[in-house]
Amino acid sequence: MSRGFGSALPLSAGWIFAPTDGSGVLTALATWVFSDAVTLAASGYWPYGDEPTGAVLRSEYGGVARSGLLQISFYY
Repeated sequence: MSRGFGSALPLSAGWIFAPTDGSGVLTALATWVFSDAVTLAASGYWPYGDEPTGAVLRSEYGGVARSGLLQISFYY
C-alpha cells in the first residue's frame, strides 16, 4: 500500500505473513525527497507472534526484534 503527500513525501506500508503459525511483520517506509541530489528514507519493522520459550522458537517472526532504519542518499 502506498500513499504520499505530493511527490516530496511518498509513504508505503507492507506486511509479511507466515500462514503456518500466524506470525508476521508490519513495515512502514517514508521517503523525503529534498532535491534531485538528496533523499532521506526512514523505515520501521514491527514483528508479532508467539515469542520464544528459552531457546525454542514458537513462531517464524515472534522472536524478531522491533527495528528501524534511517538512510540518507546523495546522488551526483
